[in-house]
Amino acid sequence: MAFCSKCGFELEDGDLICAKCGHEMISDEQGEFEQISKDKLIRELTEYRSALSLKRSYENRPGETEDDVLLDRKELKKHTFMKFYWRYLAFAPVVYFIFTVILALIGMMAESLVLTLCSYFIGFGFTVIFLLIGRSNALKAQASANNEVEEYNKRVRDSRKESDDTSTMKEKLDKAQNIIDKYQENIPVKYRNEASLSTIIRQLKITDAKTVDEVIAKMK
Repeated sequence: MAFCSKCGFELEDGDLICAKCGHEMISDEQGEFEQISKDKLIRELTEYRSALSLKRSYENRPGETEDDVLLDRKELKKHTFMKFYWRYLAFAPVVYFIFTVILALIGMMAESLVLTLCSYFIGFGFTVIFLLIGRSNALKAQASANNEVEEYNKRVRDSRKESDDTSTMKEKLDKAQNIIDKYQENIPVKYRNEASLSTIIRQLKITDAKTVDEVIAKMK
């Protein structure tokens, strides 16, 4: 399409007289408006190609993934230290009792009063060592479990963000479909793809062809 240089009314291709104000196009103006019409066609084809590209990329997206299933799930709470350490605390009296009784029996059998008396302190020492080892193991287990929780929560957050992005994408797709419906009837079915459109746009830029039909005729 071209536009009248006097009133700006949109002209049909090939019009030499403005239907609104009656302004007559002189030869220079006609050449200028032919260029404007050609530039507008290139912009429309570029917009149409982008819409096709967006639609194709959405249609070729992977199906439902595990992250899609996580969308409605809640994030997990991190594990506390006591969740892993309480077993050691509960078993500590048993450890103390076992070591104390065994050492006391050995002391009695050996008729060693010192060993019998020291069995209580030695049993306590073994219990402390047991609790220290348990603390170290509990810290490692807590760190490992919380890493898994954090990874899971990150996937939940990402799935929610992706859901928001999907809503935005659907709006873009609706707009792209409107563009496709608007322009595709002017493009032969054979050339309604990105590669062919790129070729047509390139030929419009480098040749004197002014319409899609002229470009296609030269391509054959």
